[in-house]
Amino acid sequence: GNVTTIFGDISDPEVLEKANVKKAKLIISTVTDLDDNLVLIAESKRAGKARLVVVANDEDEAKELYRAGADLVVVPHLVGGDHIATLLDYGLFTN
Repeated sequence: GNVTTIFGDISDPEVLEKANVKKAKLIISTVTDLDDNLVLIAESKRAGKARLVVVANDEDEAKELYRAGADLVVVPHLVGGDHIATLLDYGLFTN
């Protein structure tokens, strides 16, 4: 498929224009800055119907991003901890 990637400051109108959020079907932000992600969510909701995946630093930020309209919020520390727990459950360190 056709995948466009953009690197830049999402609060910059030129970056938003280049990202073409009006036509996007899915937007993934790997930036952990809450304010930047809130801007991205607001702009994308205003411009179109893209699904949004963003990253948060903690559960409080995740809740705020969901309230703002994110479709999926990833909290890397929680995902990493869950993954380690799963590896331990599968006996990664058994003798």
